[in-house]
Amino acid sequence: MRIGFDASCWTNGRGYGRFTRGLLDAVLAENAARGAPHEIVLVLDRASAACVDLPVGVERAVATTDEAAVQAASSSGRRSLRDLWAMRAAADQAKLDLLLYPTVYTYFPPPPRVPTLVTIHDTIAERFPRLVFPNRRLELFWRLKVLAASRRAALVLTVSCDAATDISRHLWVSSARIRVVSEGIDAHFRQPAPPGQVAEAPARFGLDPGTGFLLYVGGLSPHKNLDALIESLGRLRRDPALASLRLVIAGDYSRDSFYSAHTKLRALVAARGLEDAVTFTGFVTDDELVSLYRTAIALVLPSFIEGFGLPAAEALACGTPVVASAVGSLPEVVGDAGLFFDPKDGPGLDAALRRVVTDPALRADLARRGLERAGRFSWVRTAKLTLAACEEAARKGKAA
Repeated sequence: MRIGFDASCWTNGRGYGRFTRGLLDAVLAENAARGAPHEIVLVLDRASAACVDLPVGVERAVATTDEAAVQAASSSGRRSLRDLWAMRAAADQAKLDLLLYPTVYTYFPPPPRVPTLVTIHDTIAERFPRLVFPNRRLELFWRLKVLAASRRAALVLTVSCDAATDISRHLWVSSARIRVVSEGIDAHFRQPAPPGQVAEAPARFGLDPGTGFLLYVGGLSPHKNLDALIESLGRLRRDPALASLRLVIAGDYSRDSFYSAHTKLRALVAARGLEDAVTFTGFVTDDELVSLYRTAIALVLPSFIEGFGLPAAEALACGTPVVASAVGSLPEVVGDAGLFFDPKDGPGLDAALRRVVTDPALRADLARRGLERAGRFSWVRTAKLTLAACEEAARKGKAA
């Protein structure tokens, strides 16, 4: 079977991009381990095709597009009809038996009679549109795209049971057509750090050795609820025993194509007099990210909702305690390896942070539980489930 893989999200710096890269590498490896029963074809826009880190030796179908898909499909952009039809034409010329979209974010109309699988990671945009889109026009374009993608797909993939429930409820997709494939944790986060590397990233970002800091990793979109985390830090630092506590917000705010609250968060930090206590790192490499995970007191994810919450899984693999919202997929991912709070409850967040900051025995216990739980999230397992879904979708397509 010739499986088209939409790889036009390859360069995205957020979770969509990491999922696309991790899934593609895992699917290629699993297919090879099975004796390569399927031909994998990368369907790419022109900008993505120019990336030097794409897998080598894999057939490509490159569309003659004018704009990079990851920019045109952003919260403030819109893909041109010409580029959408160019992607469709490239996929059509590849003579595919199936087309897999690792994210609905870069969806384009598929060729006729080719079965599709589309991955919908969450329903954040549907449940919190004012926190995702700068205007209603862009919200409408998104809703039409998701509607078209979900109705056309033989199967809809998603990354958590919670997301599957939301997709069925808010997008009216039958649960019989939804398959949960989860996300994986890159091996980079499981391996011991080389001697001396652990302290490098904190030093680069102005943190002296031994500085106690909380860590947030991810985008700076409004639904991430980072203003609540900043406010909580300010309240905790009023306690003389916690006056030196700091917060590191790791996320690429300068090249992020999604709706960002970065400017407002900076203003809030200044208004609360926390300029010396909050560090915005901007883009960090994977080596730096591992270093930050392993030196942080805890990872904090105060989001109103997550489809999966990959930073939580990465933190577990690094032995970092997790403090997270008790909503969405985060309890499903973190399990008994974290502390939870209502994202709308400031005192509840304060209490959870105070516990993890002041109780070394609790942190050690959460770290141990986290390392055990991280074993559940394997790209190998995700690839197996994805290929099984591809084969199922192909059978459905033939039957139809």
